Amino acid sequence: MAAWPITGDGLPYKTNSIPALSNLLSLLDDHKLFKVSLSVILIFIQALLLNNLIIRHKLSRALSTIPAAVFVLFTSFVIEDYHFHPVLIANVFCLLSINSLFKIYKKHLPIVTIFNSGFWMAVASIIYQPYIVYFIVLLIGLYSMRNLDLRESLQMFLGLLAPMGLIVVWAFYHGQLHTILLSVIDNFSVPDLSKISLLNMLKPLLTLSFIILAGLFHNEIKKKKKFDAIKKIELGYWLMLFSIFTIFLMSPLQQPHLIIVSIPIAISLGLLLESKNNSVIKEFLFLLGIGVYVGFLLDVV
Repeated sequence: MAAWPITGDGLPYKTNSIPALSNLLSLLDDHKLFKVSLSVILIFIQALLLNNLIIRHKLSRALSTIPAAVFVLFTSFVIEDYHFHPVLIANVFCLLSINSLFKIYKKHLPIVTIFNSGFWMAVASIIYQPYIVYFIVLLIGLYSMRNLDLRESLQMFLGLLAPMGLIVVWAFYHGQLHTILLSVIDNFSVPDLSKISLLNMLKPLLTLSFIILAGLFHNEIKKKKKFDAIKKIELGYWLMLFSIFTIFLMSPLQQPHLIIVSIPIAISLGLLLESKNNSVIKEFLFLLGIGVYVGFLLDVV
């Protein structure tokens, strides 16, 4: 049964168990400095992509970097025990997929854009299997921002199947297809919450509180936004909703799994924090979050 380990040192990296990828990632175990450096670079790149996504699609009227700062704080808080985890790589492709999805609004014949959205999410799920659940959110976004069109749905499915088909062909050629299929099946499990200590539940509970907070203030977050911006913000809530089902697709569960909700949490809480209403309280909560993160680094919490 799955559990939340206290530390990531020495633990195997769980991806989709593609042997070549797993072996490559296992080489990082003996290079702590490189793991930390790689994590910092990946988090920085994702923060830039997220900030560019928010500005380009006009999700924010203030055009601040607060959502990116929330993203950096949240991902650093989640990953600090592990130094590095493959979900950080998968999350880059998830961001690329969401960015492609947002581009289809009022775009004439966005065939390539729709294909890319499915393609990047498939790459994310190959690296870290639970991301496959978010393909449902891509379909919801496709239908909410455009009229229901079977051809466009097929274009997205083709984008999803393309990299997976290449992996199947590669695995069959190298005689590893059976191993990969068994690994995918073995990843299905039900978390055993009775074996998780209160200390190990702290980060998941804090993440859950962030999701609840974003839900409570969803009207304020969408206030004074254009129609397309509201649609895109709502997709973040769909991501948070379907993230619940991802816990059944990875065994054993590890704390970095929480990064799978980092994008919608950063967008929602970032937009909430940058609004002027009750700015003092929001600034206090942001500083409190920084204090909690520092406490984890110093093993105070």
